[in-house]
Amino acid sequence: MEVPISFLDDVKKEGYRFEVSWQLNKKWSFQNRVEVSQYKKGDTQAEFGYLIYQDVDYSPMFSKITGNLRIAYFNTASYNSRIYAYEDDVLYSFAFGMYNGKGFRTYLNLKYNLAKKLNIWARYAMFIYKDVETVGTYLDEIQGNKKSDVKLQLRYQF
Repeated sequence: MEVPISFLDDVKKEGYRFEVSWQLNKKWSFQNRVEVSQYKKGDTQAEFGYLIYQDVDYSPMFSKITGNLRIAYFNTASYNSRIYAYEDDVLYSFAFGMYNGKGFRTYLNLKYNLAKKLNIWARYAMFIYKDVETVGTYLDEIQGNKKSDVKLQLRYQF
């Protein structure tokens, strides 16, 4: 009797990034990024994914309002070739977007100085997936192809 032997497969995951940051003037700065991922397990065909985004930052000195915006397009073959990217957020918070599937990601962060020691931060972020009818699974499942979140934060400095 022959016993089947299950061998481990080699898994290779690679990521490549090209990024350009530049400043138009003292108020406006920009960041462009292209990121590519590759996943290969054993003898199977390699999976590829990519992410392209544009960040815009508006931060004039002594202004009551500042903010930043991201517009991204992503296309990955599966969860295995997903791409993570850091995202700006409200004060003392951070986010790492997981770009998986095919679609768009956008977010907008704003900070407004209400008074000398009083600030408000706001964030609106949204994924728009292509060719899906639901987003998420089980209790997190959303009907439709959009997933968004909103954050508001108020800070008073003593």
